[in-house]
Amino acid sequence: MYLSEASRIADALYSPPPGEGCEAYYRSLADINWALQDAGLQYQYLSYEQVAQGELTKQGYKVLFMPHSRSVSDAECNAVRDFVRNGGVAIADIMPAVLNGHGTLQPASLLSDLFPNNGQTGVVQGVGKGKGILIGDLIKGYGYAAFDNQQGWKKLGDQSAKLAELLAQTAGIKPAVRIAHRGKGQMPPTEVTRFPRRRYSTRGAPPQLLDV
Repeated sequence: MYLSEASRIADALYSPPPGEGCEAYYRSLADINWALQDAGLQYQYLSYEQVAQGELTKQGYKVLFMPHSRSVSDAECNAVRDFVRNGGVAIADIMPAVLNGHGTLQPASLLSDLFPNNGQTGVVQGVGKGKGILIGDLIKGYGYAAFDNQQGWKKLGDQSAKLAELLAQTAGIKPAVRIAHRGKGQMPPTEVTRFPRRRYSTRGAPPQLLDV
């Protein structure tokens, strides 16, 4: 998950309606966070400095989510471009990089080579070995759905399932553990977190990390 301070500030200036502040940016983060968790998946945050330093490729990430990433520097754009061309999947809800790293409006998105130029959503655009996807409103409102409607999790739609299907089809990512309902009725959203277990050798060998 790409965290951009410049985009957060830009959202306060450019997001309609006026006076909404950074609310749209935070809601976009919440949409992705909750949709992933309810799909049985987890995520990690990467700062814009880490992205610019090439951590996407160095750490072997498969997917980069770019929530409301309006403002993206040249160095970050180059890193994202390298990531996608080498097999990564970049997913954005709105056209990213319409502003440069200083928040200056550009004639066209600085990442227009990765995403559909016409802003068409739902299209998987192949770039090198990877893909760029503009999802638009696919999961919009999911993060605060239960709170806003005040009707609880039973009123959540199938947006999380749609995101999970997209990840499985485009990046081969599926939950390592599935939680099934023991009885009848609708399964509530259930967060699954897996922790590595540290096992120590009695012979002085370095500890091993077991994924459990």
